[in-house]
Formats: sequence, C-alpha cells, structure tokens
Amino acid sequence: MKTTSLTLLLALGALTATAQENRNYVPLQVEAKPWVSGNPNTEWRMYETRIVKNLTGFTPGSTPSLNPYGSITDAPEKATGYFRTAYINGRWWVIDPEGNRNIQVTINSLRPGGSERNARHLKEKYKTKENWLSATVDSLQKFGFNGAGSWSENEMIIKNNEKTGHRFSYTPNLNFMSSYGKKRGGTYQLPGNIGYPNQTIFAFDPEFEKFCDEHARQLIPYKNDPNLFGVFSDNELPIGLKNLEGYLSLENKQDPGYLAAAAWLKARRKTESEITDADRADFAGYVTETYYRIVSSAIKKYLPNHLFLGSRLHGGAKNIIPVIKAAGKYCDIVSLNYYGVWTPEKNRMQQWAMYAGKPFMITEFYTKAMDAGLANTTGAGFTVKTQADKAAAYQHFCLELLESRSCVGWHFFKYQDNDPTAKGVDPSNIDSNKGIVNNEYDYYPALMKGMKELHDNRYRIIEHFDRLKPGNDWKLVWSDEFDYTGLPNGSKWTYDTRGNSYGWGNNELQWYTIANEKNTYVSDGTLKITARKEPTSGKNYSSGRLMTKYKGDWLYGRIEVRAKVPKGNGTWPAIWMLSTENEYGTWPKSGEIDIMEHVGSSPDTVFSTTHTSWYNHTKKTQKKGIIGDPTLTTAFHTYTLEWDREQYKVFYDDRLMFTYKNDGEGWESWPYNRPFHLILNLAIGGNLGGKKGVDDSLFPQTFEVDYVRVYQREKDMYRNKIE
Repeated sequence: MKTTSLTLLLALGALTATAQENRNYVPLQVEAKPWVSGNPNTEWRMYETRIVKNLTGFTPGSTPSLNPYGSITDAPEKATGYFRTAYINGRWWVIDPEGNRNIQVTINSLRPGGSERNARHLKEKYKTKENWLSATVDSLQKFGFNGAGSWSENEMIIKNNEKTGHRFSYTPNLNFMSSYGKKRGGTYQLPGNIGYPNQTIFAFDPEFEKFCDEHARQLIPYKNDPNLFGVFSDNELPIGLKNLEGYLSLENKQDPGYLAAAAWLKARRKTESEITDADRADFAGYVTETYYRIVSSAIKKYLPNHLFLGSRLHGGAKNIIPVIKAAGKYCDIVSLNYYGVWTPEKNRMQQWAMYAGKPFMITEFYTKAMDAGLANTTGAGFTVKTQADKAAAYQHFCLELLESRSCVGWHFFKYQDNDPTAKGVDPSNIDSNKGIVNNEYDYYPALMKGMKELHDNRYRIIEHFDRLKPGNDWKLVWSDEFDYTGLPNGSKWTYDTRGNSYGWGNNELQWYTIANEKNTYVSDGTLKITARKEPTSGKNYSSGRLMTKYKGDWLYGRIEVRAKVPKGNGTWPAIWMLSTENEYGTWPKSGEIDIMEHVGSSPDTVFSTTHTSWYNHTKKTQKKGIIGDPTLTTAFHTYTLEWDREQYKVFYDDRLMFTYKNDGEGWESWPYNRPFHLILNLAIGGNLGGKKGVDDSLFPQTFEVDYVRVYQREKDMYRNKIE
C-alpha cells in the first residue's frame, strides 16, 4: 500500500547519514541496564555515550577564572544581590548576585547518612558534623560543585558561609502539600515520594491557601541571604493524566477536589464517558496552575527577591504540555526530576523551554555502579559496571543539558550511598550506589575525576556548542505509517470530542466517538475514519476525529499526509491544524491552517484555507487556494504544508495550491508563531459539508489515510523560545 515507501527509506537513510556526518563527537560505548518499575532483571546492553574528551573540535583545557559563586566574569550583567535568570543571545543563564553568568552544579542530600555505621565513620574521620561540613564544602568546590540541593544541612551551610566567606548556595524544600497533608490526614509514604488519596493533591481545599501563608513564614529569616539560590515548594507531586478520574472517583462527593473536577468537566460540556487524553492533560494543567498559584504567592510574599523553583516535576507530569505551561507561569525555573533515559531527549527539552517560557533545571538524576559493592536493587537510575562508567554516564547526560541552551544547571542525586544497614529509610533508598562518597565518606576517585573534568570545562563547552550551526535539511521528527492493526496509536493520537454537544459551531450532524473501531481503525497499511448512518448520542451519524494535541505539536515544519477522500453529498473530510495553546484567544484569534478540505458535493475540488482574527469566513475575508482533480475520490494524493516564520505554503501532489505570507502586522493576521497540532476528521453535513444535503444511501463513507509524516529543520527542532 505504501506507494512512497522506497522514497521514505531513502530519505531516512539520508537523514541517518547526515546525522552521522554532523555528529559533534566520537561515540563511546558504555554497558548499562535501565531501571524498569517492577522488573529488576532488565538486560545489560551497550549505550552510545558522549564524553568531554570525545567532543569533535574541542580540547579540554584549564578552568577559566571563576568567582566564588562558580560563575564566569567576562561579561557581567546587572547585579541585584540575588540569583536570577536571563535569556542572552539564544541561551538561558543563571545570573549570580554579583551579576555574572552561572550554571548551577549542585549535589542533593548534602547531609551525613543516618545509620550507625555512618555516624561512627563521621566521628572517626571528622570528629564533628561542623568539621565534616566545612571539609566537604571545600572538597566539593574543588570538584566544581557550587551548591547544595534538597534535603541538605542548610543551617550548617549558612553558618559555614558566614565563617569562611564561601558563597556555597543552598535550596530548601518547604514541602507545602505534604506538610498540609500530614495535618489534614490521608497521606502515606511511597518509594521516593508521598502518596495521596487516589493520588490527588489537596490543591482545591479552601484551607490550603491559609496554611501555605503560615507555612511560608519560615522563610523570613532568609530573605536577605544572597547565597539562598531559591526554594522548592514540594517534591514529586502525583500530577498526571489520572488526576481527573482520580478526583471524580473520590468517595466523599463533598470533597473540594471532587467538586472542582465535576465543575471543570461540566464547564467543558462533557460527561465522564467522553473524557479523552486531551481533557486529562488540560485538567492536570488546571491542578498544577491552582497549586502553583497558591504556593508561589505565599513564597513571594516572604521571599520576594529569590527564585521559585517549583515542585520537581517527575514521571508523566513533565511530559504534559499544560502542566509545563502552568509551571512556567509561576516558576522562575522549572525543576524536573529526570529518569528513564540514557540521553536527555532534545524534543522534550525544547518543549519544556518553549511552553514554559522559562529555563529548566534537572533536580534529580543518577547512575549506580556495581563496583561499589552494593546490590543496587532500589532506585530509578541506570546501572553500570564501574565508577568510570558512572562518570561517563554523568558527562553524557550533562553535555546534552548544556547543549540544549535552556538548562541552567542540575542537582545530582546524591551525596552519599545508601546504607543497607540503615533503619526506617525511604524504600527507594535502601541498597544503591547513588552517591559520590561511600558509607565511610570516601570519594570515588574515577567518578570525581570525570565530574571535575566536566565542571571545569562547562563554560568552554557552552562556547563550543554555541558556535555549532544547525543544519537546514528537513529531518523526520514524527510519523505514523499505520503499519499495524487496531485502534490508532494512543501515543500519537487522541480523540477530539469537545464540540459534539453543540455541532462544533458548524451545525454538523455527526457524533465523534472515542476508541470505537467502527469509526477509527487501522488495517492493511491505512487509517480508516468511517462515518456511519446510525443513531449515536442523539445524533443520526457516527464518525471519527483524531488529533495529535499534546502528543505531536510543532512550531514550523513540513507536514505531509497522503490520503484518499470519500465521495457523496454530505461528506466533509479535512486535514488541518489548530493552535495548541490558544495564546491569542479562542477561534479564530489563535489561527487555523486548513491543509485540505473537501466536500462531497464538489467531488473534483479540494481547497486550503487560512483563518485568523482578520481573515476568516465569518467576516467573508478568508483566504484560500483551490485545485481540481477528477481522481480525488478514487486515488491517494499527497497534501503537504511547509511552514516557517515568513510564510506557509500548501501543496497538492507537489503542485502549489496556496501561499499565505506573514505581513508583519502582528497576531491578528499571523498567529502562526506558536505551536500547532494536526487534526484528521470526517464530518457529516454542516454549514459547508451539507449545503446540498446528505445522501444517506452512500453510507458508510471512509476517509482513508496512508501515512502522516512531520519534518523539521534543526533550527526549529531545537528552538528554545517562542519569539
């Protein structure tokens, strides 16, 4: 069925060759095994790894002159006396209290372990905790660390800074929600974080806001401390796609969380049976925004000059666009705990920066090595063979962060290894080599050598990366070849049903179903969207409408869809795009790109239309292109959008059908400077599709799609700010 499969294979081969030619390092292979929840026996395999010494065109050198904050001083910015962030020449930076550019390199849990063995060895080696802290800060700074992360000895760090003149930063975590939960009741310990009823936080409780104000008063003594980097509000809250049903299934129907979820769904004109992944994502964003609004207000009231770092998003939460947007609205830096990948994902980091409009920081990651003599059965990090491998994994991970231009630092987890003899510890911290020191407070030499090499060169590496120019070739970034059987791939598509109850504003006659194989099904190499004449939820027709929202969203690129349209009066298939965020308002203010529309009453014609605030059909000012072909309903044809910041063009089988240019007049005419997602649907009737009625004798009718492919140029793939 794939008429262009050979072309695609050749294109993929060319893209692979280009990637190899443009690779900016000589790859090293490191043997490791991933952590998979519930499966402790994952297989060892080789992972391609980039290290400092193997960067093409880069020679590790001497450390540049750094100030006490670990910052470079060659191009000072405005000094405010506190840490802040700035976007300079395409890259996000931390600006230290003296006005210098900084990348935060921080260690989590800078505190002595709690076991009897830890206490004995600390006393033998350092005599007192104060001596331990002073010596440890000295050594960490020599290794290139410039601060302490969550769960550290903050009061001791403050006193040590006062005594020694060090500028070693610290970042307390206030645990607003978990502290409120202990007071309210209903929370419990999970491996690595706190559990809540149905994994739903108490953000909608009326009492939570007052609690946060009182809880934040503990920040008052620190409001003038320039060494306080910023504040976390919580750790790894259970924010995600299960929140909506989680609140709705709470037993107490007077619970504020249940009431908030029910009201939200009602305002969306939906019932529980109509909930889709897009609804779940939007509601997770609503929870996040409610929570961040409350805690950020409390923090900024008592700590107006310091950074709010968020709540260390983790798991699925960090992949949900509305959650990231909500974090960006209130956080100065978006904090993320990042596990499950050997290499940080470029597209994921781009999304974090673009949708938040803020820099990000990785606040937990680690690798465990088997040569430490620990079992390494607990915790989420990868496992490697040796400390040298652990150092290589660290360099590889952090090099990707530096290359992103949006990451302003990281917090490695953690200072000291787990001690299997310790009692009453978090079940995720029992027997693993997570630390940079062992349980006798000895550093791992090979690990620290690799860490220091990266830290010493981090600013020179940034200069090296920033000199590299992105390629201009199209690269495949997303596709569905429909080479499977069953419902459409749920990792790429969701069902769009929000307008069912009101005919989508076009008096459409169909009801779009969710996960119904009669309406959306993949077989024999194609996606089939089928409309049927059958009573469905008060309508006379059923059909399918798929979208990539929150699963495939792009700012600029080439979108290519090969499809065959149905025939007969009343059918109205479309390939089109809408704004993912509605940044400029509801339709048509945020724009609509119709790549292809076809109405059955004009079987030999397809058209492409733009809809903006100034140009749309309600004002009779829409702009469009039209093309004719008598084989539209009998053969597959390729519909392509090529879109950049200057214009977009739509092609029909490589023939130009429509051009729409950016006139420079602003969003009213060009709202296409924000991410958009793709929609495929088959409507029945409506203001356009039903102008000549609906021929019921022709049903069922199928809109068939051979493939969808999305390409981007490197400059757009790695874009870190919407401008």
